Amino acid sequence: MPLSPATPQKRYVKVLVGLLIVLLSGTLLLGILLGGWCWLFSKNEHFTLKHIQVQGSGWWKGRDAEIVKVLSLRPGETNLFSLDLAALRKELSAEPSIESVTMERLMPDTLIVRITERIPRAFLNSRNSGLLLDSSGMVLAKDSCLNIDRNLPVIVLGARASHIIDPKTGKPPELKPGMQLPELKPALELLLLSLTDFTDLKISGITFKTQDELFFLVYFKERAGDVYKVYVPVTGLRNRLDKLIAALIDIKRRHSPAREIDLRYEGSVVLR
Repeated sequence: MPLSPATPQKRYVKVLVGLLIVLLSGTLLLGILLGGWCWLFSKNEHFTLKHIQVQGSGWWKGRDAEIVKVLSLRPGETNLFSLDLAALRKELSAEPSIESVTMERLMPDTLIVRITERIPRAFLNSRNSGLLLDSSGMVLAKDSCLNIDRNLPVIVLGARASHIIDPKTGKPPELKPGMQLPELKPALELLLLSLTDFTDLKISGITFKTQDELFFLVYFKERAGDVYKVYVPVTGLRNRLDKLIAALIDIKRRHSPAREIDLRYEGSVVLR
């Protein structure tokens, strides 16, 4: 007698059983792989963290003990493969003087930390201050910066100081490392232009005369001799510096006694 074809219900049961077998096999295989990983790496004493190598070119270079302290690492106890490198990078990047961090494991027992540090561009408020600024307006601690050039310019908050308010207290906060000061952007833009596109300008100090005007002291070509007092608005700085260069060349050519240059007025340069 011929066999009767399988009913749709029986075919469904066979497919379901097949899927369950595949799922269970996959789960078993995953468990074996995870167990093998733990046995080979994360639970293997051969991969216990013993050494931290800090690479860079600034203050952090070679400061292995500082990194251990900041990241609460436990050399001799922690397994190298149990470290969450992404979380450690995030934690270390919160240090004010650090711009970026990369990390890698070097088997069997070493964590390599590569640090790129922020570059101090100016003293904040005074050359005797313990605070500096990088090009983004991040406040840095003098003690965590190497080879600070005493000729770095000074950026003084001046009229912008009243705009820096602690939202919790409604009052000006105490300036400290780790603070970001976007209010100083025009002064930093002026300084960076002098370091890149107008290198004949050697700026000594910058302050906010008003909310919308900058006053700065500058040498021309050499950081010696005559110092010029310059007034500019906080906008259109590149155009103002073009005019400043032209004015300084003219002053030198004519042996003019003018040492004050006012560039606040559109279309004119006032010499005093």
